[in-house]
Amino acid sequence: TQYLSQGKIESRDANRQVTGGYSGSDTAFNLAYSRRINFSVLTGINFKYLRSTIESESAQSFAMDIGGMYRLPLQGLMAGAAVQNIGPGMKFIDQRNSLPLTLAIGAGYQIGGMMLALDVKNRPYDNETTISIGTEYAVFSVLSLRAGYLSTLSGGISGGKTMDKQWSDISGLGAGLGLKVFGGYSLDYAFTPFGELGNIQRISLGARF
Repeated sequence: TQYLSQGKIESRDANRQVTGGYSGSDTAFNLAYSRRINFSVLTGINFKYLRSTIESESAQSFAMDIGGMYRLPLQGLMAGAAVQNIGPGMKFIDQRNSLPLTLAIGAGYQIGGMMLALDVKNRPYDNETTISIGTEYAVFSVLSLRAGYLSTLSGGISGGKTMDKQWSDISGLGAGLGLKVFGGYSLDYAFTPFGELGNIQRISLGARF
């Protein structure tokens, strides 16, 4: 389960006078299943129920992610691909917005207790591509430290024509940690700068059974 709250947002009328405030939040419930086809190939699917609320209005939808991983002949090297956010979109009142359909490919290389990773994602509806690199280091068997960097390649529409794509400003460095506890449970924390919107902190709980 994921929950994101925007807190209290200031509202204004047509004359830009403050009229009070409103709140908004987003919630996602996930159910995932994965299977190892053989030693080299793994596949998985994730079903999601999404709900978004703005003041007294709300919208909900279903979506899914599908993907797979392949263990390459070089020891410690893996590659993967996924299609994320396949679904009908969210409808607020009489307006429907598409989900952020994402095509992703990535690779990871394990060197001792350190994992190096590269991830490329394309969002065709937004005409945007992101490239991220990251690393995870297992300090102890139960504790892993993580760090990453994200940059964005985006394009726009002008006069009915697609503008040349340009690298945007650095989205920022991110950092986090993962903690494995007894019974197959895990706790993950991540800190990510989000430009003018401030910083995002994520806490995730997981269970393997």
